[in-house]
Amino acid sequence: MCERSGQPGSSSRVIGDALQSVLNGSLDRFEYEYPCHAPHEKRWFRVQIGGYVDESGQRAAVLSHENISTLKLSEERLRHQRDDVQAELDRVRADLVKHTRLVTIGQVAASIAHDLRNPLGAIRNATYLLKKKLGKLGPVDADLERYTTIIDEEIIEFEAEIKDAEQALEEAKSRYEGGGDKVREEQKRVAEARKAAAAADKKVRTE
Repeated sequence: MCERSGQPGSSSRVIGDALQSVLNGSLDRFEYEYPCHAPHEKRWFRVQIGGYVDESGQRAAVLSHENISTLKLSEERLRHQRDDVQAELDRVRADLVKHTRLVTIGQVAASIAHDLRNPLGAIRNATYLLKKKLGKLGPVDADLERYTTIIDEEIIEFEAEIKDAEQALEEAKSRYEGGGDKVREEQKRVAEARKAAAAADKKVRTE
């Protein structure tokens, strides 16, 4: 055994106690796996003990000791593959969430821009008609003319800001739509990795 014989909790102690339990009839069958690594090699073993009554009526036991290092190493590789697949899935999901959020924001922003342009157009027309009517009434008060000019300037500035926001969203949308191909490639790669992991899992189970 790898640990000192008889040390509490050691493999030899566990197996020795189990063997005694099988021989005295308190345990019918026992199975135990334990690591026993060498300096440059990982090793695992499986011990199986089965009890029976011999021809003389005495309790006896059959013990098998099997090297299962290949199986354990395959299981370790499989766990690593599953971790890699899960990491890829998490990253792809995060990209999809970002893409979905951006699309949603773009749709909302487009709706808001449309809703803002309608009243701005109405204000612009009303200001134009007001100026026209005031012009027919004679000389326009300087303060009143300044106020209508301020309204026109603010409308122009507001429309420019809406246009800049729409352009920025459109550029961001184009970048993410271009990245959509990358997301799909990642999804394909993840699917292939999951297929490989499943194949490895099946191989491990049949060994």
